Amino acid sequence: MTSHTMRRRVVLCACGMIGIAPTIADSSPWTHASARLVQQPMAREGTVLEVIEDAAYIYGGAGDSSDAVFNDAWKFDFLGQRWLQVATAGEANPGARFDHVSTAHGTDMYIFGGTSFDPKAIAANNDGTTQTNDVWKLDTVQSKWTVVDGGGHGGSFRPAARSQATAVSTPQSMVVFGGVVIPNVFYLSPVDLNDVWKFEYQSHSWHSVVIASNSSVPTTRFSHAATTIQLNGDLYMVVFSGRHIFDTRWTILNDAWMLPLTSGSLPSWTRLTANHPFNRILSGVVATDSGYLWFFGGFAFDTTTQREGVAFADALAAEGSLLPWVNMVEDSSPVQNEYAGPLNYDDMDGPSARFGHRMSVWNGNVVVYGGRFVQCLGDVWLRNGSVSPRGASPSTATGPRSMHLTSAVLALSLVLLILSACLLILLVVIKSTRRRQSLVMDATSAPQAAAGRVQGLSADDIAQFKVVPFTPSATIDPTDEICPICLVEFVAEEGLRQLPCQHHFHPDCIGEWLQRNLTCPMCKRDLSPIHAAAASTTSHAPTNGVVIPLFGSIIRGAE
Repeated sequence: MTSHTMRRRVVLCACGMIGIAPTIADSSPWTHASARLVQQPMAREGTVLEVIEDAAYIYGGAGDSSDAVFNDAWKFDFLGQRWLQVATAGEANPGARFDHVSTAHGTDMYIFGGTSFDPKAIAANNDGTTQTNDVWKLDTVQSKWTVVDGGGHGGSFRPAARSQATAVSTPQSMVVFGGVVIPNVFYLSPVDLNDVWKFEYQSHSWHSVVIASNSSVPTTRFSHAATTIQLNGDLYMVVFSGRHIFDTRWTILNDAWMLPLTSGSLPSWTRLTANHPFNRILSGVVATDSGYLWFFGGFAFDTTTQREGVAFADALAAEGSLLPWVNMVEDSSPVQNEYAGPLNYDDMDGPSARFGHRMSVWNGNVVVYGGRFVQCLGDVWLRNGSVSPRGASPSTATGPRSMHLTSAVLALSLVLLILSACLLILLVVIKSTRRRQSLVMDATSAPQAAAGRVQGLSADDIAQFKVVPFTPSATIDPTDEICPICLVEFVAEEGLRQLPCQHHFHPDCIGEWLQRNLTCPMCKRDLSPIHAAAASTTSHAPTNGVVIPLFGSIIRGAE
């Protein structure tokens, strides 16, 4: 993105936050629909959002309070401007889960997959989370959940259990693309996917979408954004960005693709060309009747530094009729007064910076709900879709100059690959907020959930791990010079607590962690005294595992 599209951003770094806030425009197309509401769901990320008639429905997700995972369903009444809880948690429901996907069909909402949480399953080598591949249906008229596919072994009959995929809807089916499979054992690496599956609404059956043999295929990915759009009488799925696992790390992709969903022949993927490649994860995209694709927020890494993550507060738009050419423009009023200082959300003329949120469309309006920035959010915003993007400019709609900019941005993306080691920094934000080793918050019964906490190591056990002085080295990975928990750089000769897996932390940081957990926050190695005693009798050293920082079960942990 150019400096113009980076104006309304908030930088996350180890030393704190730096905000850049614009002056409010006299007339904003954004409306804060949930302001001043008393009854509302707890703030969350990794939930689902579907608009059915004049209400938006959400289910599950992950929140801040007591590190909660939710199993509640709510609807936001757009006409009455209020939240109402539906399908109470005491009835049959999909259970506590996050990073699942959803579609709407008629008056029903379907959800698939994600990561479920069961506090009863918590053990020394189990954090209580399990990826799923089941399908549930919420009848919004009867306010009742029904399991329509119980899941099971992934293969030729159904997709593998996964998280952070995308789902879009056709008149006949839910279409799922990509995602990530996270093994339950620490020594196996996560696997990202690029398969396409359809779940038929009438027969409640899955079938794999076979792609034409001569078609290019998108890179495997997760944390991407997807929606559908009508072009020349056919319905297309369009996919933007995402994360791709390579070696022992992941990188942010900057490509975009579209796939026909209603053509009679075997479909072929088409790669899109953009004036500004969209390289953000945990973002969102929707298509409105006005013919625009709308994007909002997301997470990326600043190209000018190796140690800063960027949470975006801007909306972008592109005319769908121009596909496969994507002319992306920023939807913002001119910035009259830029300054570096604390971000005042009251001064924003739209949603604040966030990622992990959800988007939908109601009566031509773009809907943005929830997400995370520093902490989880629970606000509902509407963007008037009949108002054209405020940054639109005819001079940027076509031509070689835009293609030249594309080459420059692609070059920056290659630099990002070289600097991919900095992605490990995100492990901390992610791991500390998503280790599901505490409790499930039932949204209506917080005290009952408190019993789900796990005991960690005693002070004596923690003291058994030796403290070693930190010695800087020119050959050391920059990410190894930072405490993975607090993100503060180590100082020469500073005493660091060294775990058996050779990971180092500030003694106070890892001490607090190990009082509540039995595993290394980096590689999940079991550090309990019983496990250590058993390991000492083996004839070989235990595997330390592969560190891949992931959001979700991973910002939403990192395994």
